[in-house]
Amino acid sequence: MAWFLFLMSIIYIAFGCSAILAPRETKENMRLLTDKGDRRIWAAVAGIAGILFLFSYSASSHPWIIVLVGILALIKGGVFFVNPGGIYEKTLQWYYGDQSEETYRIHGIAALILGTVIFCWTV
Repeated sequence: MAWFLFLMSIIYIAFGCSAILAPRETKENMRLLTDKGDRRIWAAVAGIAGILFLFSYSASSHPWIIVLVGILALIKGGVFFVNPGGIYEKTLQWYYGDQSEETYRIHGIAALILGTVIFCWTV
């Protein structure tokens, strides 16, 4: 399952770089991507990614970070699927509307660091 960790690390690194260098364009592209899909589909994608992270923890030299990311993805998928109090819509509103460019760049830095860590710790 090292292929999955490498794939996700490349996705995290690509998102992080684009969010740092071009936050407005990245935010708009991400908004267009999430507007096209149903909330339950995105929740299922997060849940499946969480399960794949949990299955691939043995391909990492530090499996605790992979397990943590997998559990967080499963929680995110479950919460967005159930959607208590419209939390999915509120999250998207904050992420694409209310969030400043600096905050979006900080998310990009975090994604870049996480992607690099996953890439470097995959064996």
